[in-house]
Amino acid sequence: MKKMSAMHRQEGRLFVSGNLTGTECTSSVDFLLSSSISGRAILPVQPSRRGFIPVVRLALASMVVSLIFGSNHSLFGDNAQLENKLQEGVTFCLDFNSDSVIASKSSGDGSALRGREPEGISYVTGVKGKSLESGDKGIELSYKFADNLSMENPGSVSIWIKPIEWKYAQDMPEGDNGHREVICPLFFGTGYQRTGYLGFERMSSHKVDGKDTLLLFFGGFDGINANAGTPIAWTGGQWHNVVITWDPLEYKIYIDGEFQRSTVIQRKIQDAEVAQKFSVNCPSRTVIDEFTIYNRVLTAEEVTKYYEYGNPEHSEGTTKPSDHN
Repeated sequence: MKKMSAMHRQEGRLFVSGNLTGTECTSSVDFLLSSSISGRAILPVQPSRRGFIPVVRLALASMVVSLIFGSNHSLFGDNAQLENKLQEGVTFCLDFNSDSVIASKSSGDGSALRGREPEGISYVTGVKGKSLESGDKGIELSYKFADNLSMENPGSVSIWIKPIEWKYAQDMPEGDNGHREVICPLFFGTGYQRTGYLGFERMSSHKVDGKDTLLLFFGGFDGINANAGTPIAWTGGQWHNVVITWDPLEYKIYIDGEFQRSTVIQRKIQDAEVAQKFSVNCPSRTVIDEFTIYNRVLTAEEVTKYYEYGNPEHSEGTTKPSDHN
């Protein structure tokens, strides 16, 4: 694992600086709820020949109206409760909606750490509002660990990822053993430290006909020997949501709203063991959006609903995220 980590540390990374402005967060998981009530479902009520509305017909019409609007109100209430639930425990929110890499919400410091302004990045339409697109060089955004993230307590991390022009096995040089060179671009991780580091990355296949792997890794920790990987076959131009949860011994991986894999580490990671910063990375030719940290474990139902209602590539009939102040 140390060798693999060194690979992604050797990638061209750009560090971004910024100043904390104290702007409030627009929530990372907001839903625009809509109804499809048709007025034609309400029975027409016509005056009778005697000039009054029959009691039976009036009662029937009232029942229909009550059923339609009452049912819709209940549905709205359920989704509103889910929305409110998904706002609980957010400690860090990076949404790029202000064309900025400053966190839109942070329990700790929300400004990006040292470095120079990135080259070749764009703020483009994302899952909700704007998103960050890298150019030919990957971008690493680093933030302070304190109060924003904890590994010794339960938590979750969510990020939306869209490949643009990724390199795959067929694009990599072939070695003497017939295997292709493997690349490991990091999406999220704690800074490298001898006492331990962790993160998740995409590991390309060494075979032309193989699948890439989304790998959750733990490196350098005394007494911890655990990793978890799940195959992915992502193509350019499609959004995908990755959620990692920890309780803090069991780590679970969800992709596009579905549980994929879990691993149990031998002991709890102490916050003092890891570097006091974490990185949010946008590898070359990639778009990322709505990076969010929670101080609680998202449930499987919440993860599924977040994907279903947050995916901008669903049909027009699917509810999409909206700004929420």
